[in-house]
Amino acid sequence: MAKISTSDPLATVHGHAPSDTILVVLSILMLWRWRVRCRRELGSLSERQMRDVGLDPEFVRRESGKPFWRA
Repeated sequence: MAKISTSDPLATVHGHAPSDTILVVLSILMLWRWRVRCRRELGSLSERQMRDVGLDPEFVRRESGKPFWRA
């Protein structure tokens, strides 16, 4: 159970400072943005490009169709 100080407007959760929480959130947002970009590029590959790099078209279809929040 998380300990949250209700008397402090900048309460800490699990002993982490608010700046740590902001860094975690920013890291997650950057990861999601990277996934969107990579999946968009992956989905734009032609059949020939997929063969050239050894990718299975079914894998490419599945991976590029995932929502950004799923690994």
